[in-house]
Amino acid sequence: SNALSLSSRTAMSLTSSNTGGSKEGQQQPVWCEENQVYIGGVPGKNEEEVTQLIQANNGYLKIFGYGSLCWNPGTDGGLSKATQTLGKVKGYKRVWAQRSTDHRGNVEFPGIVCTLLTDQEYNDSVKKSTSNNDDDDDTPPSKGDVITSADSTRSSSSLLDDNNDENEKSFVTQGILFDVPPELVEETLQELDFREKGGYARDVCDVVVVEEGQAITYKALLYRGTPENPAFSLRALIDLPMSSAIMSVSIGPSGPNDVYLNNLDQFLNKTATENTTKDDTQTLAAMVRSFQNDSRLYFLSGGGSNQHNQLLLNRPNIDSLIQADDAHTRTNFVLPTRRTSKEEDGNSSNNNGPKVIYAGGGHSGMLTKNGKLYLWGWNENLQCAVQKHNVAARDDDQPLPFIEQLKSITVEKAALGFSHTLVVEKQTGKLFAFGNDVRGQVTGRQKVPSSDISVPPVTPEFLQHEKVEIVAAGLFHSAIVTQKDGELITFGCDRFGQSNLPKDEESTTTTTYRRWKPNDARIVGVALGRRHTVVIDSLNRIWTFGENKYGQLGRTSKEKKKDPIPSIVDMKGKIGEDDTVVAVYCGWSHTIIHIEGQEKGSDRFFGFGRNDKGQLGTGNNQHVNLPIEIFSDKKIKSIGCGSESTMIIDGEDQVWGCGWNEHGNIGTGDKEDAFHLSPTRGVKTCTPPGMKNTKVALAVGGAHYIVAPVEI
Repeated sequence: SNALSLSSRTAMSLTSSNTGGSKEGQQQPVWCEENQVYIGGVPGKNEEEVTQLIQANNGYLKIFGYGSLCWNPGTDGGLSKATQTLGKVKGYKRVWAQRSTDHRGNVEFPGIVCTLLTDQEYNDSVKKSTSNNDDDDDTPPSKGDVITSADSTRSSSSLLDDNNDENEKSFVTQGILFDVPPELVEETLQELDFREKGGYARDVCDVVVVEEGQAITYKALLYRGTPENPAFSLRALIDLPMSSAIMSVSIGPSGPNDVYLNNLDQFLNKTATENTTKDDTQTLAAMVRSFQNDSRLYFLSGGGSNQHNQLLLNRPNIDSLIQADDAHTRTNFVLPTRRTSKEEDGNSSNNNGPKVIYAGGGHSGMLTKNGKLYLWGWNENLQCAVQKHNVAARDDDQPLPFIEQLKSITVEKAALGFSHTLVVEKQTGKLFAFGNDVRGQVTGRQKVPSSDISVPPVTPEFLQHEKVEIVAAGLFHSAIVTQKDGELITFGCDRFGQSNLPKDEESTTTTTYRRWKPNDARIVGVALGRRHTVVIDSLNRIWTFGENKYGQLGRTSKEKKKDPIPSIVDMKGKIGEDDTVVAVYCGWSHTIIHIEGQEKGSDRFFGFGRNDKGQLGTGNNQHVNLPIEIFSDKKIKSIGCGSESTMIIDGEDQVWGCGWNEHGNIGTGDKEDAFHLSPTRGVKTCTPPGMKNTKVALAVGGAHYIVAPVEI
């Protein structure tokens, strides 16, 4: 008939160039990694199969919609003019596991939309999610006293419910069956191939509809993303709090992600019947509303140790987010904070933009532009400034517990040590210290009794009248630089001379500290390692003191175990007249110097100290006693030192690392130490809608790292 021949010609013309069929010479769709969409059509059923489908339906093209097509088939396309009937597809389950960069999100911050999985695909995905494979993202409960934002047990429906027998029977999913007349087939296929290019493929399914009281089965074309498609996210499938957090803020070319979710939820509430499979739509919609009403969310990523939940990856009932407390690839996580009133926020959400991120020994932090400091992770000694009995502010109806801001202090800057924290108050410049004080790193006290080592926020008595310009925290010692005189004040552990403390006979108080600066200059920078201290003065000189066992002082010293006298590092021939020493960084026992040239992009980095795990990236494991140039082949935007590792962000915002990698500390996907800078694996930085003038920030802790977009 004319109708059949027209339909056949339509299918042939469309699919011969736009589908992933197996016919020899046929063009294959190509996945564009940059834009996260297919180019040249969508894969799946070839032209012969689509033609057969049309012919079997007397020239009409039947299409099954289960997502946005249920409530938004368009206003002027072929689907809007097609006949619509409620239908059910057996053997498939609706899941929210498809990243969306062209529909309800963008490349900078992908949204999440739904797809259909077969019974087998879903069950296999569930099994994979419990296999402790952190290629997608991961965790079990942490140890010790922690500030946690992941006590939620809310995971994908039927995924963790021992009493649920859904996996024993075939799934049934509700949707809409569209019956497209022959004259609209070409237009409709073109529309859908464009609309579903974000990872979807053509498939054919059996759809049951009720006509005149009788159940009738039709074969229909279906667009769905399988677990093998590049945009599929196992993390989104299993971690509903994370998925709902993303959907609560994501916006794409088609509009806000939550509109898609809520409209589909309303459709299902009106049309679902008892014999249809319950999916996660309703649960996700409720979580999104909760986040939008009560929370302000920050999106970060990181890797390494999560032993104390310093990466906020704890999900007690989802084992696959990490491997035995570790995330070996870079993994997304969300920081949920309590939403305050508009009046308190100054009627501007911009005040709450992230400014700086921090990583300590086992705790982490984020500072906002308006001075709110959030701390989470290891809290055994109150280094997060929260009493042990109140480690998480959890309301029963919250998808994730809130991480509360530091109380009563508006923060200008902060530093996180191994188990203590230092903050500078915004209005006064006063230092507040808290956490483990066993070596006097919080108060300067000597011989602190074990019953009194955990200290809430306090200003050391010798700093009561000082305004602080710079603050730094090492493992067990601390340092500040005063605003007035540019004077260095050190306190805490001095076993190796790292605090340059007065001798016992010099001290007349129960607290001990040292004030120091060169006679001819101010101190303009300071960094602390495990047992050494490095400072920069205003005359471009670098001074070091403390232990020099591995060459971490960058100079020769008579006594390598303890060299408490500040002495200059010889940088002759390495620092030009127009160069500036802008920063120093310390790992436990290695040091890196950042030198800025007069010309843009002429920055150089010099390193020295311990290198047995490759922390200096020299390609070998030999310690370095004198400064050598490192990383000269990289354009470096940001750099940080972990305990025995170094990480950078290059000019393309790619994260690299070298050194100790036992816990995934540098994110390469394995446990092998790296002796050259190696790229991290895993997710990329996602910048949520509304953030402006951003840069990618890096914080490196004892055995973990954090990456996040922050506002400049």
